[in-house]
Amino acid sequence: MRTLEISLALRRGALSLDVALSTAAPLALIGPNGAGKSTLLRCVLGVLRPDAGRIALGGRVLFDAAAGIDVPTEARRLGFVPQDHGLFPHLTVAGNVAFGVPAALRGAERRARVSHWLERLGLVALADRRPAALSGGERQRVALARALAAEPAALLLDEPMASLDVPARRATRSLLAEVLRDSGVPALVVTHDFADVRALGGEVAVLEAGRLVQRGTPAALAAAPGADFVAAVVAEAAEASEPHALHREPEDPEQHRRDADARRR
Repeated sequence: MRTLEISLALRRGALSLDVALSTAAPLALIGPNGAGKSTLLRCVLGVLRPDAGRIALGGRVLFDAAAGIDVPTEARRLGFVPQDHGLFPHLTVAGNVAFGVPAALRGAERRARVSHWLERLGLVALADRRPAALSGGERQRVALARALAAEPAALLLDEPMASLDVPARRATRSLLAEVLRDSGVPALVVTHDFADVRALGGEVAVLEAGRLVQRGTPAALAAAPGADFVAAVVAEAAEASEPHALHREPEDPEQHRRDADARRR
């Protein structure tokens, strides 16, 4: 199994990012706004150049400031899903997924790769639609299918469910977690939602002010928050999981009457 190893330092404006971490599985990244989560992803992707440090994937060095190594983004073999999904509006769903397939794959093999990911992500019936005709959850699945169609060595997902409404987010969590586990590659998943973290089922790393302040399983973080931000998101997630009158199913008047009669007997 490949391991993504990151040790880097970068100063951009008010942000001073100094992080060292490694993972061979999906790793959630949480932290307050401005903590450096998306900046970290862009350094790994290669669109931002760290001031110092080293990034390696499966033993292959992608960046090494001291050695003068800086592999171009397109040669890093990384799948990236941005916050806005980054779909091409003029292409169909199938066309967007096909864009992720390496150019070296042609003909029947190329079509088979596209068909596989359309089926795997439940997109077959939407293959001829364009992004404007899709829901937020459907666009998220297309973006993920396109990233996976490239058979990346690692995945980077920047708040992939941020633009989804609550029902779509709930429906998408389990699928995303399953696909990431099945992919067998390391992944960094930026999120603000502790429910997303729990659904991924792996570890979570907490960034604050450009530093890694805590890492562990969701249960470990919930049991012993190492920062005020962690305590706040855990409390928010706990509150959201409690039954709430606004989210209860409408009562059945007849059932209510029968229950009342039974209590009187």
